[in-house]
Amino acid sequence: MELTLMGSNVAYFERNVKTDELWMNSLGYELLGYDDGEIKSFSQFKELVHPEDLEQYNLSLQRVFENINDNYRTNYRIRRKNGEYIWIEATALVVERDLEGNPSIFAGVFWDITEEKLKEAETAQLIEGLYTSSMLDPLTGILNRKGLRDKLPDVIAQCKKMGKSLSLILLDIDDFKKINDTYGHLAGDSVLRELSEAVRETIRKDDLFVRWGGDEFLIVSMITVDEALCIADRLRRNIEGRRFSGFNVTVSVGISRLLTDEPLEEGIKRADRALYNAKAKGKNSVAVEDE
Repeated sequence: MELTLMGSNVAYFERNVKTDELWMNSLGYELLGYDDGEIKSFSQFKELVHPEDLEQYNLSLQRVFENINDNYRTNYRIRRKNGEYIWIEATALVVERDLEGNPSIFAGVFWDITEEKLKEAETAQLIEGLYTSSMLDPLTGILNRKGLRDKLPDVIAQCKKMGKSLSLILLDIDDFKKINDTYGHLAGDSVLRELSEAVRETIRKDDLFVRWGGDEFLIVSMITVDEALCIADRLRRNIEGRRFSGFNVTVSVGISRLLTDEPLEEGIKRADRALYNAKAKGKNSVAVEDE
């Protein structure tokens, strides 16, 4: 058995539950960076378990001790002699009990799974990154339509719970096509990035800020229409008073309230009609759509 375990890089241990004595094969000590015989008790071994994993580790032991013929399989971090932590996976069972049924000898095997854990973490980080990037507009870094649809249900639920209104603020850059046509799309992209950053500085942290398409941006906020009107006018004035990549830029804004259980598209249609009215008024203005 010893040769088999050595060939598979699996360590073996036995614990005397009554005396707290612990015996490990050479590979067990090697995995932990200790010389043979340096760890002589289970208490010494247990002190090496990562504090964040200790509660789950103790629970696993308790379960296997209380259930006859049961075994456990768990993984946790453990500190090597040099201070670094590695991940190990272990499986063990009670191999001997006293006349009262209490465990006396506990034995099992463990092996290093640090590399597997690192790969798992890298994969999880990659998946999370891909998921996050799929919800963001690559040019401005704000939410795209997919990101809005992912987050909107939680906002609506919170809105209902708190009894608040949900307002839609749709803004469009006036005559943006002239910038693209005259100075090129790189200049236009620069304006979009800078303007989105200016909007993000003005709105609340909890507001959903979305690139709705082209030079249209959408703000979803748990505020009344009157409050949205104040914010929209402040945004309009802030943008009018700044230069973006060397250009004077203005925006027109349309506002609507998303009704209870109303599809987002319907609220957007009303905000879009309000935006059209703002353009009709001569641009660089704000309009509210009557419900």
